[in-house]
Amino acid sequence: MFRKLLTNDPDQVARAIFDAFGEYDLSFPRRQQRVDAGIVIAPDEPVAISVSWFGTATRQVFSEQQRELYGFTTCLRGQGGMTQHGMDLAWKKGVTLPLQPLGPLRLETDDAFKCRDVVFDKSMLHDFYERWSGRPLDKQALVFDLAPFDGYLAAKWEQAMHVLGPSGGGCDLPPLAKATFAEYLMALLLECHPHSRRTLFSRPAPRRAVRDAVRYIEDNARQALSIGEVAQASGCSIRSLQIGFRCDLGTTPHAYLAKVRMALAKNDLERGEGAATVADVAYELGFRHLGRFSSEFRSRFGEYPSEVLRKNRARSNKPRDRV
Repeated sequence: MFRKLLTNDPDQVARAIFDAFGEYDLSFPRRQQRVDAGIVIAPDEPVAISVSWFGTATRQVFSEQQRELYGFTTCLRGQGGMTQHGMDLAWKKGVTLPLQPLGPLRLETDDAFKCRDVVFDKSMLHDFYERWSGRPLDKQALVFDLAPFDGYLAAKWEQAMHVLGPSGGGCDLPPLAKATFAEYLMALLLECHPHSRRTLFSRPAPRRAVRDAVRYIEDNARQALSIGEVAQASGCSIRSLQIGFRCDLGTTPHAYLAKVRMALAKNDLERGEGAATVADVAYELGFRHLGRFSSEFRSRFGEYPSEVLRKNRARSNKPRDRV
């Protein structure tokens, strides 16, 4: 969960950041006496997120101690600049830049600067890349281009932050959902932002792997299931599995999983007993938005789930003829 600290002492904000992400050199070149500083932070989640502001201009230098972290920082207000490897990048509202383990990195911000940091552990991101691509990194760190997110990625990133970040759900998700959301964010980064190992996999998974994936989905559709797990079980990368599904089945693994779960929901509603409700059936199968579930159910089967359940109960309550 998020913790909030509001203060007029920017050093308190700095200490909170130090505790969560490790120490770095921080100075206030034109320190003001009375400031509005604060931080909202969730450091112990699968993805560490913070929103911070110092209320005064800052100069920050990240050194070798930060090599185990990847950060993606969005300017929410004010402006600043970043310097790394001789490159100077301007920061303004809405711009997200990667802060990564590439050696010394210097940031300078004005007194209005407020930012959101999304921080991944290096081993977590590397492990996900190897599962996603099916290729080892061979101890070479991923290097993201020192460039702002493009329009598409910036929009998707903001949508995700409204669910996971302090402006939305405040990380108030079950543990499995948090982990799955972390994988979603990493997939966005790996597929949408240029990096040193970015490869567009054009070869589809073998048909055997697609058949194995279909069987795995059908056998485990009632469980919490990620496409990464399906790809691993079928022995191929996520990308090649997605292409294989499109080539062989004309759909995606995610859409196929939704189709299987929708069929199970219909079966459960037709055979439902006792006090089972539409919400019970939907939640058990991983559907979290009841309105969307009902709409998609009707689109697929021609009637609402509540109608199916009502028909089943009418049949169950119908008096039987005595023998």
